[in-house]
Amino acid sequence: MRVTGVGFFDFLHGQTGVAPNGIELHSVLDIAFPTQQTASTGNGSNVTTQAGDVTIRFSNVSEPGSTTVTPIDPSTAGPSLPGYSLFGPAFDISTTATSSGPYTICISVPYITDPVAFKNLKILHNEGGVLVDRTTNEDPVNKVICGSAPTLSPFVVGGGPTPTAAGGSVSGRIVDANGNAVEGAGVRLTGMQNRLTVTDSNGGYHFDGVDTNGFYTVTPSRANFLFSPMQRSFSQLGQNTDATFSAIQTGNTLNPLDASEYFVRQQYVDFLGREPDEDGLNFWVNNIEACGADQNCRTAKRIDTSAAFFLSTEFQQTGYLVYRTYRAAYGSLPNTPVPIKLSEFKSDRAELGNGVEVNQSGWQQALETNKQAYLSEFVQRARFTAAYPTTMSPSQFVDKLFANAGVIPASNDRLAAINEFGPAMTSNDPAARARALRR
Repeated sequence: MRVTGVGFFDFLHGQTGVAPNGIELHSVLDIAFPTQQTASTGNGSNVTTQAGDVTIRFSNVSEPGSTTVTPIDPSTAGPSLPGYSLFGPAFDISTTATSSGPYTICISVPYITDPVAFKNLKILHNEGGVLVDRTTNEDPVNKVICGSAPTLSPFVVGGGPTPTAAGGSVSGRIVDANGNAVEGAGVRLTGMQNRLTVTDSNGGYHFDGVDTNGFYTVTPSRANFLFSPMQRSFSQLGQNTDATFSAIQTGNTLNPLDASEYFVRQQYVDFLGREPDEDGLNFWVNNIEACGADQNCRTAKRIDTSAAFFLSTEFQQTGYLVYRTYRAAYGSLPNTPVPIKLSEFKSDRAELGNGVEVNQSGWQQALETNKQAYLSEFVQRARFTAAYPTTMSPSQFVDKLFANAGVIPASNDRLAAINEFGPAMTSNDPAARARALRR
């Protein structure tokens, strides 16, 4: 179907001037459905026949007849060449005229208005069950692409192997009717690549390194929500495609944690204080989904997943370091078994984890810098200086830390902490306090 002058462009084929979400509103001028077209073909040399959006030039026609152009599904034209994508239009061309090739085929593609994207279009021809690139020229001004082939039969418009892949991105945002972000929604990208990510606290998602020239579908899902549209499909001809969705609450009360992607994201948020990276998300989701419908297996995998986040280097050196610092400094809160409030934990963990993602370049140096800055600031807080007056001697300061932590230190551990103050008679040196606390 071709809709002229009306507004829902869900297939972003490189249009210019289109809104970021692919929606433009205009008055309806014309709605045309592709149908089979037939035109007469005379005899002679270099005979031209036009049928709908297709123009055919015959090198030689000895007996006149009729030429038929039948629209077909691009995916049925033949197997795509490596690096190419098939998005159409596509036509099966036949003639009753007695003719000989080569045949020049020109197809009108008026909806691709980006000149760069248009120059990457290709005409592919089915020859013995294999698609062959028969492109001769692209005309972005008149929106026509042409090719030359030795025979007729299926032809399809697609994207060529350039520009090179892995430079594109697909991103978007999911919000409800009130504009509130929908976080934790699984978003699947299918087509030339098959990938999974999840929306962040702002309802945003993104896929980087998306192969260009491919045809893709983006589908969101989350318990207790329906989405409008249900999915978006498009050809990735440009560098970025924006695919946004509106979420509609169903009124159901299903637990979103039952979805593996929501559960895994929550481990990242709760333990590491950050959104998941795509590779990590997929690793843990696939680990759970490998159980299939075996609920005992799924339960065990979920427990293992949560335990792995707790034991991870990233949590042990950020969130758990915060917990141990409060334990050493203050012991447990009154009438509770824990030393820290959730609000304190979140803010301090964020300070320690800023810019830290284990196995990413420079993470160890970033972590060490954060630790030094955090502990230096921690020992100068009003609560800490009230509990540990600067007039305390080094031995008094260190002994109180060990007592609050509930630890009986080895003599050499206690002495090493005291020696952080050197020959000083008091513990008023913030740097030394931070080093002693860190021990």
